[in-house]
Amino acid sequence: MEDRSERHVNFVDLLFVDIDGMRKAVSMPYERYAAGMKEAALKKAEQKDKEDVEFYKWFDGSSIAGFNSIENSDMRLKPDESTFHVLPWTESPFETAVVLCDVLTKDGEPYTDDPKQMLKNILERYKKNGWLYKVGSEVEFFILKKDGDRWVPHDAGEYFHFKPGDEGERMRQEICNYLFRMGVKPEAHHHEVAPGQHEIAIEFDDAEKSALNIYLLKMTIEYVASQHGYRATFMPKPFAGMNGSGMHTHQSVSDLEGKNLFYNPEETEKDKSHLSDLAKKFMAGQLKYLENMCVFIAPTVNSYKRLIPGYEAPVYVCWGKQNRSAALRLPAMTKEEMEKGMRVELRCPDPSCNPYIAYTAMAMAGFEGMDGAPGMSGLPEPIEENAYKMTADERDERNIYSLPSNLDRAMTEANISNLQSLAFNESFMQKFSDRKRAEWRDYHSFQVTPWEIEKYL
Repeated sequence: MEDRSERHVNFVDLLFVDIDGMRKAVSMPYERYAAGMKEAALKKAEQKDKEDVEFYKWFDGSSIAGFNSIENSDMRLKPDESTFHVLPWTESPFETAVVLCDVLTKDGEPYTDDPKQMLKNILERYKKNGWLYKVGSEVEFFILKKDGDRWVPHDAGEYFHFKPGDEGERMRQEICNYLFRMGVKPEAHHHEVAPGQHEIAIEFDDAEKSALNIYLLKMTIEYVASQHGYRATFMPKPFAGMNGSGMHTHQSVSDLEGKNLFYNPEETEKDKSHLSDLAKKFMAGQLKYLENMCVFIAPTVNSYKRLIPGYEAPVYVCWGKQNRSAALRLPAMTKEEMEKGMRVELRCPDPSCNPYIAYTAMAMAGFEGMDGAPGMSGLPEPIEENAYKMTADERDERNIYSLPSNLDRAMTEANISNLQSLAFNESFMQKFSDRKRAEWRDYHSFQVTPWEIEKYL
């Protein structure tokens, strides 16, 4: 294990995520953590103990959403040393580190309902086929200030708003500087369309590492906003009449040596996309299953307030070249950029999702296309028109259909598809479905909104 004594790390947060994507952690003194990791490494090296020699921390799984019941509640956290990061905003000499953990059963076996474990499973299937699934997400968020008893956007900026010394610019720079110090590489940052709305894009990487990067990014955003007296939110649609926040995700597949497999150097008069056959199959798989996987990438009641026409959010299941009204699109790239990093962008995900679950569903849908699953058809023709402006009849003629309109419908689409059984185990799906149905009932059956009072009272 790396010697970190000179960094004066005092505590380590053992981090994991629940079924809803909420961060959970237990803290321990660094001295105890380091001693435990060293002892486990020595025992492994000596091969003297045939019992489990991993360093782990016990916890109560019955108190974590989507984990075990109370009669089977003892579970373990096993730190993944490769994910150890010192939180750069903690002050020396009492720095705090964070390390992501694998969740294990009481017997030390991988917990099959752990979202991190499910992503690992599908990525292993990719590797067996000689593929690596890589993603890079653009995370949008709002920074809010208190106005009386309401939270409102902290500024009145608009898309690409720039003013030297602007507070939003300074906050984004602080966030990116902290990320660099943790080894996370921001690709770009800017003000988004709505007042108080911002975006930070994270560089492409292996999907498992990218999921962790999303959590490190969110933690950093929340910390910086709080230090300026503000609040950050990743709620998909915090304000009616404004653009919502998405998590547009760029995806590619490479071979095990890192060569991009989505690029085709040839072009014809009919097809100048430079998409390889493998890329087209991947895209066909995602389009086939997009309705069915929507609940995993847009998992809240509020997600479907964002997925409506008129605010640049993707609503229609189709693909296009550079067309932002399509759910899946091919971003504009130079030929040199295509050779290095040909990719496709899925625009439906939002930042309320659990990235381990979202990336699992996305990877599985693409895998089914590439693997030639039964019933898989080819990639349809791209839609280059503005799908929002088409009539219903025009969309029907082009076989363009809509994403689910609410969480209840999205959960139904997931349950009637074989994608959920391919990507997730039965136990996880039962827990996930139960939680989403309960969330919908809480909203739909037990709430009387201000709009209803205004209209019907």
